[in-house]
Amino acid sequence: MVVIIKADDLGNMTPNWERFIHMVEKNNICASIGIITSQVTSHNSIQEIKEIANHQQINGEPIIEFWNHGYDHFAELNKTEFWGTSVRYQIKHLQKSQQFFTDSLGIHCVTFSTPFNKTSAETYQALTKSPDIDILMTAQKTEIYEKEKWVEVTKKPSKYNSFRIRLNIQFLSVSDIPLNKIKKHISSMNSNGYVVVQIHPNLWDEKDFSDFQDMIDLFKQKQVQFMTPQQYYKFLHK
Repeated sequence: MVVIIKADDLGNMTPNWERFIHMVEKNNICASIGIITSQVTSHNSIQEIKEIANHQQINGEPIIEFWNHGYDHFAELNKTEFWGTSVRYQIKHLQKSQQFFTDSLGIHCVTFSTPFNKTSAETYQALTKSPDIDILMTAQKTEIYEKEKWVEVTKKPSKYNSFRIRLNIQFLSVSDIPLNKIKKHISSMNSNGYVVVQIHPNLWDEKDFSDFQDMIDLFKQKQVQFMTPQQYYKFLHK
């Protein structure tokens, strides 16, 4: 089984983010972090992200994959950045974020997930203008699925030939670790499949960091493989 850690909402670096990244590296695993690009405003944060992006696993893959989590994480009444907004608006936000990755961070970004796990039909139209994005991470209960050009990964890895894939988020938490849910379902998880765990480390307290370590240890006991979204994409397309 493959485990993908999806950590949301990085702006400028904070002690919590640095501690999270240190724990990932100390445990010899990998993770992915979603950047809200307009909120990365300090030179020091940009330099730190660039440096961390070059840290590699033994296999040469990045320890941390940074991915596009939108431009500003906008939310107001019944609208979010990629829900209730126009195609033109969403194209602009996607492209501004992708440009930030290229120009400011020097990162080729191929993964995207929307703020608040909200997508609309307009999002899929906007994504046609961002051909570099090959991987979506989505929550089934709150997002619209476009089936024509995006293949949902549910079968064994050997079955996939699509160049644009959608990964389902199985475990999601806003301010803590979904440890109890993982414990409840871990015995029934598909050994040939994958699990995406969505978390928000910048909101954590001491207990949450302790639970994160417990989560890592629990998965390691099951002899899972930790991968980033892009690493899993490459694995699926071998």
